[in-house]
Amino acid sequence: MALVEPFPGIRYNPGKIDSLATVVTPPYDVISSDQQSAYYERSPFNIIRIEWGRTQPDDGPDDNAHARAQQHLQAWLSDEVLIQDRGPCFYLVSTRYQLEKEPVTRWGLIAQVGLEPFSATGHILPHEKTFPQIKSERLGLMRACGMNTSPIFALFDDQENLMARLREQVRRREPLQDFEDESGARHRMWRLGKAPDNTEIQARFEDCRLYIADGHHRYETCLAFRDECARTLKHFSAEHPANGTLMYISSMQDPGLQVLPTHRALPRVEARLKNAFIERAQAYFDCTPIANDQGDAEGATRQLCTALEAIPAEGGLGVVIQGDAQLHLLQLKPDAAAQIYPADMASPLRQLNVTLLSDFVLPELLEMDRTKLEDAQSLHFRHSAISTVADVYGGIYDMAFILKATPVETVRAIAESGLSMPRKTTYFAPKVITGLVMRALTPPA
Repeated sequence: MALVEPFPGIRYNPGKIDSLATVVTPPYDVISSDQQSAYYERSPFNIIRIEWGRTQPDDGPDDNAHARAQQHLQAWLSDEVLIQDRGPCFYLVSTRYQLEKEPVTRWGLIAQVGLEPFSATGHILPHEKTFPQIKSERLGLMRACGMNTSPIFALFDDQENLMARLREQVRRREPLQDFEDESGARHRMWRLGKAPDNTEIQARFEDCRLYIADGHHRYETCLAFRDECARTLKHFSAEHPANGTLMYISSMQDPGLQVLPTHRALPRVEARLKNAFIERAQAYFDCTPIANDQGDAEGATRQLCTALEAIPAEGGLGVVIQGDAQLHLLQLKPDAAAQIYPADMASPLRQLNVTLLSDFVLPELLEMDRTKLEDAQSLHFRHSAISTVADVYGGIYDMAFILKATPVETVRAIAESGLSMPRKTTYFAPKVITGLVMRALTPPA
Protein backbone atom coordinates (compact mmCIF):
# COMPACT_ATOMS: atom_id res chain seq x y z
CA MET A 1 0.00 0.00 0.00
CA ALA A 2 1.07 3.60 -0.55
CA LEU A 3 1.36 5.15 2.91
CA VAL A 4 0.10 8.71 2.38
CA GLU A 5 -0.39 10.57 5.67
CA PRO A 6 -0.95 14.04 7.13
CA PHE A 7 1.94 15.64 9.00
CA PRO A 8 2.65 18.80 11.04
CA GLY A 9 4.07 21.01 8.31
CA ILE A 10 6.74 23.64 8.84
CA ARG A 11 5.93 26.83 6.95
CA TYR A 12 6.58 30.54 6.84
CA ASN A 13 4.87 32.54 9.58
CA PRO A 14 2.39 34.98 7.93
CA GLY A 15 2.90 37.24 10.94
CA LYS A 16 6.55 37.67 9.94
CA ILE A 17 6.39 37.29 6.13
CA ASP A 18 3.90 39.57 4.36
CA SER A 19 4.01 37.77 1.01
CA LEU A 20 5.20 34.26 0.31
CA ALA A 21 6.26 35.47 -3.15
CA THR A 22 9.35 37.04 -1.57
CA VAL A 23 10.62 33.85 0.07
CA VAL A 24 9.77 30.91 -2.23
CA THR A 25 11.63 29.61 -5.29
CA PRO A 26 11.33 26.93 -7.96
CA PRO A 27 13.16 23.64 -7.18
CA TYR A 28 16.94 23.93 -6.91
CA ASP A 29 17.66 22.08 -10.16
CA VAL A 30 16.09 24.73 -12.42
CA ILE A 31 17.66 27.77 -10.72
CA SER A 32 20.42 29.56 -12.65
CA SER A 33 23.24 31.44 -10.93
CA ASP A 34 21.60 34.75 -11.89
CA GLN A 35 18.29 33.61 -10.40
CA GLN A 36 20.07 32.46 -7.27
CA SER A 37 21.50 35.95 -6.80
CA ALA A 38 18.09 37.52 -7.41
CA TYR A 39 16.48 35.32 -4.76
CA TYR A 40 19.21 36.28 -2.28
CA GLU A 41 18.38 39.92 -2.89
CA ARG A 42 14.62 39.43 -2.70
CA SER A 43 14.50 38.67 1.04
CA PRO A 44 16.90 37.76 3.86
CA PHE A 45 14.51 34.88 4.57
CA ASN A 46 14.29 33.48 1.05
CA ILE A 47 14.41 29.67 1.01
CA ILE A 48 17.30 29.85 -1.47
CA ARG A 49 19.65 30.23 1.52
CA ILE A 50 18.68 26.75 2.63
CA GLU A 51 17.79 24.95 -0.57
CA TRP A 52 20.57 26.16 -2.91
CA GLY A 53 23.00 28.31 -0.94
CA ARG A 54 25.97 30.11 -2.40
CA THR A 55 29.37 28.52 -2.26
CA GLN A 56 32.38 30.59 -1.15
CA PRO A 57 36.04 30.33 -2.26
CA ASP A 58 37.18 29.54 1.28
CA ASP A 59 34.50 26.92 2.02
CA GLY A 60 35.72 24.01 4.14
CA PRO A 61 34.34 21.07 6.13
CA ASP A 62 32.89 23.28 8.87
CA ASP A 63 31.91 26.37 6.90
CA ASN A 64 30.15 25.69 3.62
CA ALA A 65 26.77 26.12 1.93
CA HIS A 66 25.23 23.24 3.88
CA ALA A 67 26.50 24.47 7.24
CA ARG A 68 25.19 27.95 6.50
CA ALA A 69 21.83 26.46 5.48
CA GLN A 70 21.60 24.76 8.86
CA GLN A 71 22.42 28.02 10.64
CA HIS A 72 19.74 29.92 8.72
CA LEU A 73 17.20 27.21 9.39
CA GLN A 74 17.82 27.15 13.13
CA ALA A 75 17.73 30.94 13.35
CA TRP A 76 14.44 31.15 11.44
CA LEU A 77 12.87 28.50 13.66
CA SER A 78 14.12 30.22 16.82
CA ASP A 79 12.81 33.61 15.64
CA GLU A 80 9.51 32.04 14.49
CA VAL A 81 10.04 33.10 10.90
CA LEU A 82 9.23 29.42 10.34
CA ILE A 83 6.53 27.81 12.45
CA GLN A 84 5.21 24.26 12.73
CA ASP A 85 1.52 23.37 12.66
CA ARG A 86 0.36 21.80 15.90
CA GLY A 87 -1.31 18.75 14.43
CA PRO A 88 -1.02 16.55 11.35
CA CYS A 89 -2.45 18.13 8.18
CA PHE A 90 -2.69 17.64 4.46
CA TYR A 91 -2.14 20.75 2.34
CA LEU A 92 -4.17 21.32 -0.83
CA VAL A 93 -2.52 23.56 -3.43
CA SER A 94 -3.90 25.14 -6.61
CA THR A 95 -1.64 26.61 -9.29
CA ARG A 96 -3.30 28.79 -11.93
CA TYR A 97 -1.17 29.61 -14.97
CA GLN A 98 -1.34 30.22 -18.72
CA LEU A 99 -1.27 27.19 -21.03
CA GLU A 100 -1.26 28.13 -24.73
CA LYS A 101 -2.63 31.56 -23.74
CA GLU A 102 -5.54 30.04 -21.81
CA PRO A 103 -5.77 30.00 -17.99
CA VAL A 104 -5.69 26.51 -16.46
CA THR A 105 -5.36 25.28 -12.88
CA ARG A 106 -3.43 22.28 -11.59
CA TRP A 107 -4.24 20.90 -8.15
CA GLY A 108 -1.96 18.99 -5.83
CA LEU A 109 -2.00 17.49 -2.34
CA ILE A 110 1.09 17.90 -0.16
CA ALA A 111 1.50 14.91 2.14
CA GLN A 112 3.95 12.74 4.02
CA VAL A 113 4.58 9.52 2.08
CA GLY A 114 6.25 6.37 3.36
CA LEU A 115 9.45 5.46 1.54
CA GLU A 116 9.90 2.17 -0.24
CA PRO A 117 12.66 0.97 -2.58
CA PHE A 118 11.87 1.11 -6.27
CA SER A 119 10.55 -2.12 -7.79
CA ALA A 120 8.25 -3.03 -10.65
CA THR A 121 5.71 -4.37 -8.15
CA GLY A 122 5.99 -1.45 -5.72
CA HIS A 123 3.60 1.40 -5.02
CA ILE A 124 6.09 4.18 -5.82
CA LEU A 125 7.50 4.04 -9.32
CA PRO A 126 10.28 6.04 -11.03
CA HIS A 127 10.70 6.64 -14.73
CA GLU A 128 14.12 8.32 -15.05
CA LYS A 129 17.76 7.62 -14.28
CA THR A 130 19.64 9.98 -11.98
CA PHE A 131 23.05 11.68 -11.58
CA PRO A 132 25.16 10.29 -8.67
CA GLN A 133 26.87 13.62 -7.93
CA ILE A 134 23.55 15.42 -7.46
CA LYS A 135 22.33 12.83 -4.95
CA SER A 136 25.58 13.17 -3.00
CA GLU A 137 25.13 16.95 -2.73
CA ARG A 138 21.47 16.62 -1.69
CA LEU A 139 22.40 14.04 0.96
CA GLY A 140 24.88 16.48 2.47
CA LEU A 141 22.16 19.12 2.73
CA MET A 142 19.72 16.64 4.27
CA ARG A 143 22.27 15.62 6.91
CA ALA A 144 22.96 19.24 7.79
CA CYS A 145 19.35 20.43 8.00
CA GLY A 146 17.32 17.35 8.91
CA MET A 147 14.50 18.63 6.74
CA ASN A 148 12.53 17.88 3.57
CA THR A 149 12.58 21.38 2.11
CA SER A 150 11.25 20.66 -1.40
CA PRO A 151 8.41 18.22 -2.19
CA ILE A 152 8.76 15.43 -4.71
CA PHE A 153 6.18 15.73 -7.49
CA ALA A 154 4.15 12.52 -7.97
CA LEU A 155 1.11 11.51 -10.02
CA PHE A 156 -1.73 9.09 -9.36
CA ASP A 157 -4.63 7.69 -11.36
CA ASP A 158 -7.58 9.57 -9.90
CA GLN A 159 -10.44 7.46 -11.24
CA GLU A 160 -12.48 8.13 -8.10
CA ASN A 161 -12.19 11.92 -8.43
CA LEU A 162 -10.60 12.49 -5.03
CA MET A 163 -9.11 15.82 -6.10
CA ALA A 164 -12.51 17.08 -7.26
CA ARG A 165 -13.96 16.30 -3.83
CA LEU A 166 -11.09 18.09 -2.10
CA ARG A 167 -11.53 21.12 -4.35
CA GLU A 168 -15.20 21.24 -3.37
CA GLN A 169 -14.26 21.15 0.32
CA VAL A 170 -12.24 24.34 0.06
CA ARG A 171 -14.39 26.16 -2.51
CA ARG A 172 -15.85 28.57 0.06
CA ARG A 173 -12.82 28.73 2.36
CA GLU A 174 -10.17 31.41 2.44
CA PRO A 175 -6.75 29.97 1.57
CA LEU A 176 -3.91 29.85 4.06
CA GLN A 177 -1.67 31.38 1.38
CA ASP A 178 -2.48 33.26 -1.83
CA PHE A 179 0.25 34.84 -3.98
CA GLU A 180 1.61 35.20 -7.50
CA ASP A 181 5.11 34.07 -8.39
CA GLU A 182 7.50 35.82 -10.78
CA SER A 183 6.03 34.01 -13.81
CA GLY A 184 2.53 35.28 -13.02
CA ALA A 185 1.23 31.91 -11.78
CA ARG A 186 -1.15 32.20 -8.84
CA HIS A 187 -0.64 29.78 -5.95
CA ARG A 188 -3.20 29.14 -3.23
CA MET A 189 -2.89 26.69 -0.34
CA TRP A 190 -5.43 25.33 2.14
CA ARG A 191 -4.75 23.28 5.26
CA LEU A 192 -6.85 20.10 5.64
CA GLY A 193 -6.66 19.20 9.30
CA LYS A 194 -9.92 17.47 10.22
CA ALA A 195 -9.63 13.81 11.16
CA PRO A 196 -12.55 12.42 9.06
CA ASP A 197 -11.22 14.09 5.92
CA ASN A 198 -7.69 12.91 6.62
CA THR A 199 -8.87 9.32 7.09
CA GLU A 200 -10.70 9.35 3.74
CA ILE A 201 -7.62 10.68 1.96
CA GLN A 202 -5.35 8.06 3.51
CA ALA A 203 -7.76 5.27 2.60
CA ARG A 204 -7.97 6.45 -1.02
CA PHE A 205 -4.23 5.95 -1.51
CA GLU A 206 -3.97 2.53 0.14
CA ASP A 207 -4.24 0.62 -3.15
CA CYS A 208 -2.85 3.41 -5.29
CA ARG A 209 0.39 3.66 -7.19
CA LEU A 210 2.38 6.89 -7.16
CA TYR A 211 4.43 7.75 -10.24
CA ILE A 212 7.32 10.14 -9.64
CA ALA A 213 7.04 12.99 -12.12
CA ASP A 214 9.81 15.24 -10.79
CA GLY A 215 12.26 14.72 -7.95
CA HIS A 216 13.91 11.36 -8.61
CA HIS A 217 17.16 12.64 -7.11
CA ARG A 218 15.36 13.83 -3.98
CA TYR A 219 13.53 10.53 -3.57
CA GLU A 220 16.68 8.42 -3.94
CA THR A 221 18.46 10.77 -1.53
CA CYS A 222 15.70 10.22 1.03
CA LEU A 223 16.16 6.45 0.67
CA ALA A 224 19.90 6.85 1.25
CA PHE A 225 19.27 9.09 4.29
CA ARG A 226 16.82 6.59 5.77
CA ASP A 227 19.29 3.72 5.32
CA GLU A 228 22.03 5.82 6.90
CA CYS A 229 19.83 6.61 9.91
CA ALA A 230 18.95 2.93 10.27
CA ARG A 231 22.67 2.04 10.37
CA THR A 232 23.87 4.79 12.67
CA LEU A 233 21.06 5.64 15.12
CA LYS A 234 20.65 3.53 18.25
CA HIS A 235 16.93 4.12 18.54
CA PHE A 236 15.82 4.08 14.93
CA SER A 237 12.30 2.65 14.56
CA ALA A 238 9.46 2.40 12.04
CA GLU A 239 8.07 5.65 13.49
CA HIS A 240 11.20 7.69 12.75
CA PRO A 241 10.44 10.56 10.32
CA ALA A 242 13.29 9.46 8.04
CA ASN A 243 11.05 6.59 6.92
CA GLY A 244 8.97 9.10 4.97
CA THR A 245 9.34 11.98 2.57
CA LEU A 246 7.49 15.09 1.42
CA MET A 247 5.35 14.77 -1.71
CA TYR A 248 3.08 16.90 -3.86
CA ILE A 249 0.58 14.50 -5.45
CA SER A 250 -1.44 15.45 -8.53
CA SER A 251 -3.97 13.62 -10.68
CA MET A 252 -2.95 12.18 -14.05
CA GLN A 253 -6.30 13.37 -15.32
CA ASP A 254 -5.79 16.98 -14.23
CA PRO A 255 -6.26 19.26 -17.28
CA GLY A 256 -3.63 21.58 -15.81
CA LEU A 257 -0.94 18.88 -15.98
CA GLN A 258 1.61 19.84 -18.65
CA VAL A 259 4.70 17.95 -19.85
CA LEU A 260 7.33 19.90 -21.81
CA PRO A 261 10.16 18.44 -23.90
CA THR A 262 13.70 18.54 -22.58
CA HIS A 263 16.10 19.48 -25.36
CA ARG A 264 19.84 18.69 -25.23
CA ALA A 265 22.45 21.41 -25.77
CA LEU A 266 26.18 20.74 -26.07
CA PRO A 267 28.57 23.54 -25.07
CA ARG A 268 31.58 21.97 -26.77
CA VAL A 269 31.82 19.50 -29.64
CA GLU A 270 35.03 18.58 -31.45
CA ALA A 271 35.18 20.44 -34.76
CA ARG A 272 35.71 17.25 -36.77
CA LEU A 273 32.55 15.71 -35.29
CA LYS A 274 30.47 18.85 -35.55
CA ASN A 275 31.42 19.53 -39.16
CA ALA A 276 30.84 15.95 -40.27
CA PHE A 277 27.69 15.33 -38.25
CA ILE A 278 25.08 15.65 -41.01
CA GLU A 279 27.16 13.52 -43.39
CA ARG A 280 27.54 10.80 -40.73
CA ALA A 281 23.87 11.00 -39.77
CA GLN A 282 22.75 10.47 -43.39
CA ALA A 283 23.74 6.80 -43.15
CA TYR A 284 20.85 6.30 -40.72
CA PHE A 285 18.53 9.27 -41.16
CA ASP A 286 16.73 11.12 -43.89
CA CYS A 287 17.99 14.65 -43.20
CA THR A 288 15.68 17.46 -44.24
CA PRO A 289 17.13 20.99 -44.09
CA ILE A 290 14.95 23.81 -42.80
CA ALA A 291 16.14 27.17 -44.02
CA ASN A 292 16.81 29.97 -41.57
CA ASP A 293 15.47 32.55 -44.02
CA GLN A 294 16.97 36.00 -43.56
CA GLY A 295 18.12 35.10 -40.07
CA ASP A 296 14.61 34.24 -38.82
CA ALA A 297 15.77 31.58 -36.37
CA GLU A 298 12.52 31.71 -34.42
CA GLY A 299 10.44 31.04 -37.51
CA ALA A 300 12.73 28.20 -38.57
CA THR A 301 12.52 26.69 -35.08
CA ARG A 302 8.73 26.76 -35.15
CA GLN A 303 8.79 25.08 -38.56
CA LEU A 304 11.15 22.40 -37.22
CA CYS A 305 8.93 21.72 -34.19
CA THR A 306 5.83 21.46 -36.38
CA ALA A 307 7.59 18.96 -38.65
CA LEU A 308 8.82 17.02 -35.63
CA GLU A 309 5.30 16.68 -34.24
CA ALA A 310 4.14 15.11 -37.50
CA ILE A 311 6.44 12.07 -37.24
CA PRO A 312 6.63 9.30 -34.61
CA ALA A 313 8.78 10.21 -31.62
CA GLU A 314 10.94 7.10 -31.94
CA GLY A 315 11.96 8.05 -35.45
CA GLY A 316 12.91 11.67 -35.41
CA LEU A 317 14.63 14.63 -33.82
CA GLY A 318 15.85 18.07 -34.76
CA VAL A 319 19.40 19.39 -34.75
CA VAL A 320 20.95 22.85 -34.97
CA ILE A 321 24.70 23.29 -35.50
CA GLN A 322 26.71 26.44 -34.92
CA GLY A 323 27.98 27.73 -38.28
CA ASP A 324 25.25 25.95 -40.24
CA ALA A 325 22.55 28.39 -41.35
CA GLN A 326 20.04 25.55 -41.74
CA LEU A 327 18.26 23.55 -39.06
CA HIS A 328 17.80 19.86 -39.81
CA LEU A 329 14.99 17.38 -39.25
CA LEU A 330 16.40 13.88 -38.80
CA GLN A 331 13.98 11.04 -39.55
CA LEU A 332 15.18 7.47 -38.99
CA LYS A 333 15.32 5.36 -42.15
CA PRO A 334 13.02 2.31 -42.12
CA ASP A 335 15.85 -0.21 -42.15
CA ALA A 336 18.07 1.67 -39.66
CA ALA A 337 16.19 0.78 -36.47
CA ALA A 338 17.43 -2.81 -36.59
CA GLN A 339 21.03 -1.54 -36.71
CA ILE A 340 20.55 0.90 -33.84
CA TYR A 341 18.28 -0.74 -31.27
CA PRO A 342 19.10 -4.01 -29.50
CA ALA A 343 16.63 -6.73 -30.39
CA ASP A 344 15.58 -7.08 -26.75
CA MET A 345 14.94 -3.36 -26.12
CA ALA A 346 11.52 -2.87 -24.55
CA SER A 347 8.90 -1.28 -26.79
CA PRO A 348 8.11 1.71 -24.50
CA LEU A 349 11.77 2.80 -24.62
CA ARG A 350 11.85 2.54 -28.41
CA GLN A 351 8.99 5.04 -28.54
CA LEU A 352 11.14 7.86 -27.13
CA ASN A 353 13.28 10.04 -29.35
CA VAL A 354 15.45 10.71 -26.31
CA THR A 355 16.37 6.99 -26.38
CA LEU A 356 17.49 7.38 -29.97
CA LEU A 357 19.56 10.40 -28.97
CA SER A 358 21.07 9.03 -25.75
CA ASP A 359 21.73 5.46 -26.89
CA PHE A 360 22.90 6.12 -30.43
CA VAL A 361 23.34 9.68 -31.68
CA LEU A 362 25.42 11.01 -28.79
CA PRO A 363 27.67 7.97 -28.13
CA GLU A 364 28.06 6.84 -31.74
CA LEU A 365 27.81 9.86 -34.01
CA LEU A 366 29.34 12.33 -31.52
CA GLU A 367 31.56 9.81 -29.71
CA MET A 368 30.46 10.87 -26.22
CA ASP A 369 31.57 8.31 -23.64
CA ARG A 370 29.67 7.47 -20.45
CA THR A 371 31.60 10.04 -18.44
CA LYS A 372 30.48 12.87 -20.72
CA LEU A 373 26.93 11.55 -20.93
CA GLU A 374 26.70 11.66 -17.12
CA ASP A 375 28.38 15.05 -16.76
CA ALA A 376 25.87 17.88 -16.36
CA GLN A 377 28.53 20.29 -17.67
CA SER A 378 28.93 18.43 -20.98
CA LEU A 379 25.22 18.15 -21.66
CA HIS A 380 22.75 20.92 -20.79
CA PHE A 381 19.00 20.44 -20.54
CA ARG A 382 16.73 23.11 -22.00
CA HIS A 383 12.95 23.46 -22.31
CA SER A 384 12.47 26.20 -24.88
CA ALA A 385 13.32 25.20 -28.43
CA ILE A 386 13.39 28.82 -29.58
CA SER A 387 15.87 30.00 -26.94
CA THR A 388 17.99 26.87 -27.37
CA VAL A 389 18.37 27.44 -31.11
CA ALA A 390 19.08 31.13 -30.49
CA ASP A 391 21.85 30.21 -28.05
CA VAL A 392 23.48 27.93 -30.61
CA TYR A 393 23.52 30.73 -33.16
CA GLY A 394 24.67 33.11 -30.44
CA GLY A 395 27.76 31.00 -29.76
CA ILE A 396 26.79 29.66 -26.34
CA TYR A 397 26.44 26.10 -27.66
CA ASP A 398 28.12 24.22 -30.47
CA MET A 399 25.10 22.01 -31.14
CA ALA A 400 21.63 21.27 -29.82
CA PHE A 401 19.04 18.57 -30.35
CA ILE A 402 15.34 19.43 -30.36
CA LEU A 403 13.03 16.73 -28.99
CA LYS A 404 9.33 16.02 -28.57
CA ALA A 405 7.53 15.98 -25.23
CA THR A 406 6.84 12.61 -23.62
CA PRO A 407 3.12 11.90 -23.04
CA VAL A 408 2.00 11.07 -19.49
CA GLU A 409 0.72 7.70 -20.75
CA THR A 410 4.24 6.79 -21.90
CA VAL A 411 5.68 7.83 -18.53
CA ARG A 412 3.20 5.53 -16.83
CA ALA A 413 3.87 2.59 -19.18
CA ILE A 414 7.63 2.85 -18.64
CA ALA A 415 7.28 3.11 -14.86
CA GLU A 416 4.96 0.11 -14.69
CA SER A 417 7.35 -1.92 -16.84
CA GLY A 418 10.14 -1.34 -14.34
CA LEU A 419 12.12 0.60 -16.95
CA SER A 420 13.97 3.90 -16.73
CA MET A 421 14.12 6.68 -19.28
CA PRO A 422 17.36 8.53 -19.91
CA ARG A 423 17.99 11.34 -17.44
CA LYS A 424 15.91 14.49 -17.78
CA THR A 425 13.47 13.06 -20.30
CA THR A 426 10.42 14.82 -18.89
CA TYR A 427 9.72 18.31 -17.58
CA PHE A 428 6.43 18.70 -15.76
CA ALA A 429 5.34 22.33 -15.66
CA PRO A 430 4.84 24.48 -13.80
CA LYS A 431 7.33 23.29 -11.20
CA VAL A 432 6.17 22.72 -7.64
CA ILE A 433 7.16 25.67 -5.49
CA THR A 434 9.86 25.21 -2.83
CA GLY A 435 9.06 26.86 0.50
CA LEU A 436 5.29 26.31 0.71
CA VAL A 437 5.58 23.58 3.33
CA MET A 438 8.54 21.71 4.80
CA ARG A 439 8.82 18.53 6.86
CA ALA A 440 11.12 17.64 9.74
CA LEU A 441 13.29 14.54 9.42
CA THR A 442 14.07 14.32 13.14
CA PRO A 443 11.68 13.13 15.87
CA PRO A 444 9.98 15.85 17.96
CA ALA A 445 11.86 16.76 21.14
